[in-house]
Parts: sequence; C-alpha cells; structure tokens
Amino acid sequence: MENTQKYPMMVSSTKSDNYISYLLAEIVLVSSITFIGAAFIIFYAVGKSDVRTGGDNLSTFTDSPAFYACICLIPVLITVSTLIHFRNRNYIVAYSFDHDLQVLRLEHRKLSKPVSEFRIPFSELEVRKFQERKILVNQTYSGATIVNEGVKYDFVTNNFIWEKQPRMRLNFLRELRELNHQV
Repeated sequence: MENTQKYPMMVSSTKSDNYISYLLAEIVLVSSITFIGAAFIIFYAVGKSDVRTGGDNLSTFTDSPAFYACICLIPVLITVSTLIHFRNRNYIVAYSFDHDLQVLRLEHRKLSKPVSEFRIPFSELEVRKFQERKILVNQTYSGATIVNEGVKYDFVTNNFIWEKQPRMRLNFLRELRELNHQV
C-alpha cells in the first residue's frame, strides 16, 4: 500500500484551467506589438531610403495599404509560430516527493492535452536548469526540467501555473537540490 497520505500531491491551482486561453491572450498581445513595431520599422526604413536616394518607394505603401499590411504580417507569423513552438511543452502541474518509496510522482499536461501522471525513482532523476531564450517579445520562462526516457517535463517557476503558490514552487526546487540535483 502506498503512503500517499504522508506525501500528498502538491497541485497547481491552475491544473484544470484552459491553457489555450492563456496562449491566445499571449498571441494577441505579441501579434499586436509585432505588427505595430514592424509597421513603424518598415515605414521608417523605406522613408529614410527614399530621402537618401530621392526615390518614391513609400508611395507604394501609401497607395496600397493591403500590400503594406501583408508585409507587416510576415514578422507576425514568424513570431507567433515561434511562440507556439516554445509554449507547447509538458508542464508539471503537480508533484509529490515520496521519501519512503524514494519516488517522485509528477502530473503533467500540455496546452490542450489532459493531465497524466508518472513516477521517477530518485536514483533515476535527471534534472536540468530550465532557461528559455528571449525571442522578440516572449516572456522568458525559467525553472527546472526533468528528463524521463528522453521526454522533457518542465517545472516553470515564473508563469501562470505556479504564480499564486510561491511556497510550493520554492519547495519543489529545494527538494530537488536536497536530492543532489542542482537546479
């Protein structure tokens, strides 16, 4: 019989939330900023080029706003696809360190997939520091990555999943450090 009462699961308050809504809000914000930024940069660059060369390329954009908008959409598409790539990960939404059985129980989910559970013996824990690269306007996530059978599971410390539960977040990282897995 397992000793789950002694080591209960620490569960994120957003475990059953719709993560797609968080992603859609971020996509709208990133798209807006990127579109406006691209529009200003393109307008400035073409205008400066026209002044330097005496050309009239800026009139192409003012005569055809649809063409101008299509050119501004290219960076938006690149940014949104990059954002979706970085956000589609296995998020750890619950954990329990069972010291009697020497097992870490984890529950994880992706953006649109249901929660699933797995266990890793302490002796097989492979933990890496998780630090995302900054690309344009995305918020860089940090935390810990646990690798199990080639699959990465991310415990993100600075996003919506654990933001309202700082004590649980810190306890998870402290437990990993105590198991001699530096994070």
